[in-house]
Amino acid sequence: MSDSEEFERGPVARRPVACVGDSELDAIDTHVQRGAFVWLHLCDATDEQLDRAGAALGLHPLTTEDLQEFSQRAKVEEFDEYVYIVAYGATSAPNVDGLVEIHLVYGPNSLFTVSAQALPELEELHESAGSRNFKGNELLHAVLDLLVDSYGPLLDDLDSEIEALEERVIDRDLRGRELDIHNVRRSLARVSRVMHRQSESFTRLPEALRRLPDHDPANAPYFRDIQDHLIRVCDAADGMRDRVAGVFELYLAALDNRQNVIMKQFTVIAGIFLPLSVVTGFFGMNFGWMVEEIDTRAEFLAYGVSIPIVILVALLLIIRSRGLFED
Repeated sequence: MSDSEEFERGPVARRPVACVGDSELDAIDTHVQRGAFVWLHLCDATDEQLDRAGAALGLHPLTTEDLQEFSQRAKVEEFDEYVYIVAYGATSAPNVDGLVEIHLVYGPNSLFTVSAQALPELEELHESAGSRNFKGNELLHAVLDLLVDSYGPLLDDLDSEIEALEERVIDRDLRGRELDIHNVRRSLARVSRVMHRQSESFTRLPEALRRLPDHDPANAPYFRDIQDHLIRVCDAADGMRDRVAGVFELYLAALDNRQNVIMKQFTVIAGIFLPLSVVTGFFGMNFGWMVEEIDTRAEFLAYGVSIPIVILVALLLIIRSRGLFED
């Protein structure tokens, strides 16, 4: 199709949006016939529901099969009448592991979204879209923009965890910090890996949409903006990974410093007991002079007490002069 033919089609008009759930699959044809744009959204759908939805929307069997499989890489696939997208969003909802995988099938008359877990922001958009008139590509942009924006709160939470770890390490609260750093690094690595794959796949999205019958060249900047936003989010995640690496190095340095302090303390304690070793060694010698001359209690106390005290005082002065008492 030539560029002139694309411009001759003109902009696509806004249409009422029919938001359909799993209990209204049979009504899809009715909404399409009355001129509405259908947004079918299924959460934790069964294979039977996906098969019915695929048949109602005229999806290729391979697409229907992919819709039933989660834990996929982010991707964009082109078909004759629609584009199939696997994307990810983020949520802090309980019982959800941070990221939510969303499958989207976009065509001129419908948008089909499938998720294994609920994404509250997407559910809210699905509920409110029925009260507005959208162009189909505007609705697709709204969904993709929502998914990219959802990374913000997740990265903010991870940033707060990193900042808290930094403060604890600086305060020398080191117990259990290695496991905390590992958990944050693992979570951030997973999020960063998913975002980079999604950013890479989204580079194909404008070209894939351009081939659809409802393509409007004026919409290209909006989808480029999503790509730019996703790149910025990826850069932020990369910067946070560098911060985590810095926190781990700081933790290792603090741990080495603590071990050095402990060894220094043990050295001081060993030095304090050194005079006792001198006393036992001195009086354990059977020199003739010692046996003949030290034969009274006063002489024993004079040698046995004064010598250790002199050695101990000298040792403490040396330790203090070298700053070994300082942490």
